[in-house]
Amino acid sequence: MRPSRSLFRQTLTLLALLGAFPAMAHAADSLSAEQGTIPFSEQPDTVYAKKHIFPLWQEKVKGRSLPPAYGVMLINNWMDSDWRFDSAAVSLGGSNPISLDAAANATMDLNIGTRGLKADLWLLPFFNVFAGGGVVDIDVSLGLRDIPLSFDPDLGEGEGDYVHGDVIVPMEFDGGYYSLGFVLAGAYRHFYGAVDASWVKTSLEGNASLDSEGFWTFTGAPKIGYNAGLSQIYIGARYVSKNEHYTGTVALASGNDLGFDVKITTDTWAPNFGMRTVILEHWEFLVEVAGDPRHQITVGAGYRW
Repeated sequence: MRPSRSLFRQTLTLLALLGAFPAMAHAADSLSAEQGTIPFSEQPDTVYAKKHIFPLWQEKVKGRSLPPAYGVMLINNWMDSDWRFDSAAVSLGGSNPISLDAAANATMDLNIGTRGLKADLWLLPFFNVFAGGGVVDIDVSLGLRDIPLSFDPDLGEGEGDYVHGDVIVPMEFDGGYYSLGFVLAGAYRHFYGAVDASWVKTSLEGNASLDSEGFWTFTGAPKIGYNAGLSQIYIGARYVSKNEHYTGTVALASGNDLGFDVKITTDTWAPNFGMRTVILEHWEFLVEVAGDPRHQITVGAGYRW
C-alpha cells in the first residue's frame, strides 16, 4: 500500500528535522557549559534522579546518569496502514448478503492520524510505565471490485441478472483513544537496547457502523541504539496487531443502496528508526519513522523533571 503524497512530504520534513537534532543537542551542551552547568549527558551518577523518590533502586546504579523520572509529551502520529481482509460481503437493495473473494475483490486504504498526551514514569532504572490519551481522525477508502450494482431483467436468458462493476466507498471517522504500556531498557557503555509494548483502546464514530465497544490495538517494538551526548539514535522494528469490523450502506448512482460488511486485520512487523534528544536538560523531542509494509511517522515534544 503506497503512502499518500502528503505523508511522503511529511516524511521528508521529519527526516530533515532528524538530521538537525544532533546539532541542536550539541548546541545545548555548549550552552550548558558556557553557563557553568554540566550537561545532562555528563551528570555524575544519578544527580537528577536523587531529587525524587523515583526511580526506585537508583542508588544501585553506579557510574551512570539517569534521565529525570517524570515526563509528559505531546505526540502526533500518522499511519498509512496495511490490512488483510478476513471476510467481505455486500448486499443490493436489502437482498441477502453476497460473499466476496476478499483477497481478490476488496481493498482498503486507511490514513490514521492521532494527537494526544502521554505521561510516563521511570519506576525502576530499567522499567518505565506510561499512559496516554487523545483524539483520532481516520480517512478510509474501501474498494469493492466486480460486485452487483443493479438488477437487469433482460439479462440471464430472460430471468434477469445482476450488472456487476466496481465501487469506491469513502468513509470518515473520528473519536478518542487511551493507551497503557511499559518500556524495558538496558545499556552498555554508549550502546543501549529497549523493548516497549502498549495496548491502545480506540472508540470511533462516522458514516459506517463500527463495534460500539471500540477496538484494541497491541504494539511492541524492540530497538537498539547509540547514546550520543544528549541524543539517542536507534533502529528497530514495530509489531502491530489489530482487528476491525465495518458495516454500512452507501447510495449508488443506479439509485440502489449497497450494503457492505467487511472484517479486516493486521499483524505485521515494520522496520523503523528514530531519534530522541533532550535539549537544555529537560526538553525532550522524539521522531520515529517506519517503512514498508506500514508507513508511519511519530513526532513528540515533551518536558522531563
